[in-house]
Amino acid sequence: MASLIGQSFGRYHILEQLGEGGMATVYKAYDTRLDRNVAIKVILPQKQHSEKFLKRFEREAKALAQLSHPNIVGVIDYGEEQGIPFLVMEYIPGGTLKQKVGKPIPWQEAAHLLAPIARALGYAHQRKIIHRDVKPSNILITESGEPMLSDFGIAKMLEAEETMDLTGTGVGVGTPEYMAPEQGLSKPVDARVDIYALGVVFYEMVTGRKPYQADTPLAVLLKSASEPLPRPRDLVREMPENVERVLLKALAKRPGDRFQDMTEFANVLEKLGQGSKVSVGKVSKITDVKAKRVPVLVGALSGFGVVVIGTLIVWELLNLGQRGTGPLAPLATATLTPFPTYTSTPTKTATLNPTTTPTKMQTPTWIPLITTSSSCIPNDWSVIGSGSGQWNCDGNIIQAHSSRGDSILVSDAMYSDVIITATVSTRNREASLAIRMKDAGNGYIIIFLPDGIAWNNGVGGIWIVERTNYEESILDYYHNQDFTVIGQSVKISIAAIGSSLKVSLNDKLVLLVNDTTYVSGKIGLRINGDASLPCDSTFEDLVVLSP
Repeated sequence: MASLIGQSFGRYHILEQLGEGGMATVYKAYDTRLDRNVAIKVILPQKQHSEKFLKRFEREAKALAQLSHPNIVGVIDYGEEQGIPFLVMEYIPGGTLKQKVGKPIPWQEAAHLLAPIARALGYAHQRKIIHRDVKPSNILITESGEPMLSDFGIAKMLEAEETMDLTGTGVGVGTPEYMAPEQGLSKPVDARVDIYALGVVFYEMVTGRKPYQADTPLAVLLKSASEPLPRPRDLVREMPENVERVLLKALAKRPGDRFQDMTEFANVLEKLGQGSKVSVGKVSKITDVKAKRVPVLVGALSGFGVVVIGTLIVWELLNLGQRGTGPLAPLATATLTPFPTYTSTPTKTATLNPTTTPTKMQTPTWIPLITTSSSCIPNDWSVIGSGSGQWNCDGNIIQAHSSRGDSILVSDAMYSDVIITATVSTRNREASLAIRMKDAGNGYIIIFLPDGIAWNNGVGGIWIVERTNYEESILDYYHNQDFTVIGQSVKISIAAIGSSLKVSLNDKLVLLVNDTTYVSGKIGLRINGDASLPCDSTFEDLVVLSP
């Protein structure tokens, strides 16, 4: 496909190419609506994309856009231009973990770095999403040193419609060095393939090398399926035995012998990162695989359409292929082009449906229902949610603190059309205004996050979020170069009029979304914090209006 530099994909004007792989090209682009740079991944037309492919792409993109985790690079937008599908992520310059591997890294440092990635994978697994291409080049390292997992689910989205193909030049679904044996053999997979892949990354970090290396992708898959794991302590003699046992557990060839969920693996990595000893239970012996060497080899090759009988024939065909002759030469000489690495700002944004261009809010005659300009919270307000929020009044200022979870202070009254306005300040986490809430788990939440918040890599913004059974779908997002920083006070206003949701920042309309999921409900304030990063916010001059 010819270069797209200078062209536009919808509202995204392409500026320069960042990288190219076998299935996609990544560009730096300018978002003309939100006035910011983004990274846009354009799926290459290796074959004309069928309607079936485009429907699956849309379904997968929507699923990925729902992922909202501080260590996952979120999908901002998706679409197609002239039949070519694309994904949009927020752009930042930065490096990847791939730049750090190649020589041994202290095991405690490696475990500490990978534990948040394991948590991110566990979060996705709970939502039935498997990454399937965990590798160092897909782990971004922010300027503050935080790891961010990118290309989440891309392997599944780009999978050929009929089968996986490792024989075609430039085509890759997953990366052989990090693929679990069952994934390499084209068998059904589950979340434990990500446990294996993260185990390979951990192995590579602490030993300085990948566990299986060969000249061709097929040969790597054969080794990982049939050969014993090179013992980690043979490569790093000072490695503690319990660290080696963690690696053996994660890299077991049989899925049932690995950690059975990513949360278990994350707990172990966190303890290792803290220097604590861990116990991982029963670990398969390294030599357990030898008895199954021949069947695995035959199965691996037959899975790629090559039927062989007997170990001697297998190895002879492979040897001929590596010399450039014989029926397996195409397999032995084909190169697997990995997915391109792109850089993007970690954020929890997603704009799946372009919203109406903001226009100046038309304000009808509104009747004041609640105001704290001279008094504190009215008696009909109560706290809902599962968090440990504390709400106090000081004159016309509502002070809020949460050290665990979600806490929402709402009016028990039900409103269909309403405006809620408050001057908001937050020191260390996120503050929100809630509107049309049926209960703590259902309604609209408008999140305010100033620039400088540590857990979001310093990137703030305003999000309109639809919450359904506590699952949050981000409807739109706003941020500009002059956005508010920690400690500053800003005036935030939300108008819910019919299906229209309008958000103003310092009396300037910045977001407009049409959504009919919730047509009435409670209104109020929300905070969210945890023990490591509590939320301390103030809400001043709270006003609620109704027509």
